Amino acid sequence: MNIFQNMRIKKILALCIGIVCIIGCGRMNIRETSNKEVNSREADIKEPVMRETVMKETDRKETNIREVVMKEADRKEANMREVVMKEADRKETNMREVVMKEADIRPANLLETPVKDEPDKTKNSNKQSVLYDEVGIASFIADEYDGKMTASGVRYDRNKMTAAHPSLPFDTKILITNLRNKRNAEVIIIDRFNPTKDRILNVSHSAAVELDLVESGIAKVGIKIISNPD
Repeated sequence: MNIFQNMRIKKILALCIGIVCIIGCGRMNIRETSNKEVNSREADIKEPVMRETVMKETDRKETNIREVVMKEADRKEANMREVVMKEADRKETNMREVVMKEADIRPANLLETPVKDEPDKTKNSNKQSVLYDEVGIASFIADEYDGKMTASGVRYDRNKMTAAHPSLPFDTKILITNLRNKRNAEVIIIDRFNPTKDRILNVSHSAAVELDLVESGIAKVGIKIISNPD
């Protein structure tokens, strides 16, 4: 009997142990399943947040790159514009200096001097000297003097019909004739200048336009006094 009882007890113990193992394994499976569900839920929550973070960071970097590129493009454009303007100013200044130097150094090249064995031209030249009170070279005043005070006390205005003469009284009205194209302009003397060889007049920009000497810078002219100052 004892043997059978012992065997029965062993079987019962084995059965109990098996049941305990089965229950333990079931609990472990349930726990693992629960952990997987929790992890899956956390992943579902973190994934949109991570995606949104990545997209924001990408947009931020793209915006920064775009701003840097646009600033660099604007800087290069501004530099190029400044270089072009400086080059244009330099060329204009050089051209003006060349024209003025040509007037000072080689005014005789523009003089209509009589030629030998051509008495008609000599007669015409004599007639010209009779028609005008003074004959010589005229140039026009540079735009950089616009708004500056003149010797007469009035400010120079490039848009007014005025001129500078070495000796004629201020407010004298004169008629200028470009001897090459016969164009005329009436101006008033408001300023002085240091005379050079054959240079008798500096006219305003508007007067230079009327006489058509802007492109050449200088021209041989004759002047006739219209009226003296009161």
